Amino acid sequence: MRHDTLQALDNLFRESPILKAEGVPTAEIAAAEAEIGAVLSDDYKDFLSRYGGAIVGPFPVFGLRRAAPMAADEGSFVDVTNFFRRQRWPGVEDWTIISWTMLEIPSA
Repeated sequence: MRHDTLQALDNLFRESPILKAEGVPTAEIAAAEAEIGAVLSDDYKDFLSRYGGAIVGPFPVFGLRRAAPMAADEGSFVDVTNFFRRQRWPGVEDWTIISWTMLEIPSA
């Protein structure tokens, strides 16, 4: 991850530590990759090892730990990815879901 990105995240979590979970060991990250059959980017693996999961701005960033303000079903990217795969959305078998947002569609 870029140094300035890490610095911004560290500053955010220093000011609001409740927004991050706890770091995850490398072996657990590797096991999660194997479970869903994905190769995670080095940046995302670095995020997981440092923060575990977090809320950044308005977005949950799913990891392998749940930050306290996250919903009960928003902790694990493995669980969220498998949820969408069970729904059989076209193309989802190739996805790894690490965040989502609910868009509000304005009424006409």
